[in-house]
Amino acid sequence: MPAEEVFLPFPAPVADIPVATHVRGSVLVSSVRGLRAKQLFDRYMGFRDVLGRERILATTASSWVPLQEALEHYFALDKLRLSNELVEELGAASGRVINASFLGVVVRMTHEAGATTPWSALANTGRLVTRTWKGSGCRVMKLGPKEARFEWVGQPLVVSPYYRLAYGAFMSGVFTLFCKTSIVREIPRLTTTTSICYRCSWV
Repeated sequence: MPAEEVFLPFPAPVADIPVATHVRGSVLVSSVRGLRAKQLFDRYMGFRDVLGRERILATTASSWVPLQEALEHYFALDKLRLSNELVEELGAASGRVINASFLGVVVRMTHEAGATTPWSALANTGRLVTRTWKGSGCRVMKLGPKEARFEWVGQPLVVSPYYRLAYGAFMSGVFTLFCKTSIVREIPRLTTTTSICYRCSWV
């Protein structure tokens, strides 16, 4: 097998992939739920202006939220200056909420088909991005039997340190539905203002 091979290609040439303009409200709703569970919501709201508070409270899981509003949400989370461990915990918890819907279906389908490794989840990342974002696109490179690189372009939220760390924890949480343990780490040298890469491994 080559050192690297394309497991899941980008949906289009990178230059033609549009930058995300909206995110499904479920991403923010699950994030807020995690803040409430950790008694962090009031502190978070202290970093939002009046209009921002009104908008986050009015967000529903099925709505499409403009990216600027999502950016303001994650910038407020950055200002909380939480420990990496807590951010990862919140990211994983957010993932469990989303797993209960779309990814829950994926898990059932893949297990029924006899596919029980993180490759099953990675094969469906394109579908998850399409379902959750208006714009952006991803690619998965196979680095080895239990190692992959996830590349995401057209994603403005990666300017938020909180988002980058939490999303890695979200991915790790998804993988553990198919394996004992997993490690997902950002590759900083490949991160830009609208793109990010993670190295993923599992056992």
